[in-house]
Amino acid sequence: LGNSFSLIIPLLAFFLATFSMGLPGAPAAIGTFHYAIIVASVPFGIGYADALNYAVLTHLLYFATLIMLSFLTYFLRGAPSGLREVSLHDIFNKIKLN
Repeated sequence: LGNSFSLIIPLLAFFLATFSMGLPGAPAAIGTFHYAIIVASVPFGIGYADALNYAVLTHLLYFATLIMLSFLTYFLRGAPSGLREVSLHDIFNKIKLN
């Protein structure tokens, strides 16, 4: 975020953005993450464009990490074998047996 070496502003912005994802908002929380980062950054003197860039890059890195871990898991463990349908009755029977 600019030329600042302080870690407090980016961490505060990321914390507020993560917290905002749990709040009800627009469908699929579109823009909630980015808006929270901008709202947390602008009062500290960070420009709107810099705050928006930070929000987009943070969002991109967050999902890129999840996608890469998914690909790594896929290549190490192989393709999924599928899910077996389990009824609620089967779940209760397994609980009773344990």
